[in-house]
Amino acid sequence: GARCHHTPAHGAVIFQGDHGTDAASSTTKRYGPAQRARYFKHIVDTQAEILATDSTAEAWLWKRYLKMAARSGGMEGYHHLRTAKGLTVRRKRLLATYWAGWRILASLDLR
Repeated sequence: GARCHHTPAHGAVIFQGDHGTDAASSTTKRYGPAQRARYFKHIVDTQAEILATDSTAEAWLWKRYLKMAARSGGMEGYHHLRTAKGLTVRRKRLLATYWAGWRILASLDLR
């Protein structure tokens, strides 16, 4: 009973209903953390006005972006966070701590 919605532009594929673990795991395996980070960053950037009205959704998307950015290596996610507009200093500090934790975990996975 799952339905898949495609958009004409680049964006997210949204499944409704039970689509099973095979579909979810194949998506995760098919796209690496760098590509997935770009998807989340795109959502954060293009939907900033809407996210400004929902701090819970905004924090969730930033966490997903920072996790994937940290797992892909480099400092890009941290630099985006530092220059982000609309986030409070407190929120930036909390998200920076979250990013740093994933950077440490990612470095342990590479050994």
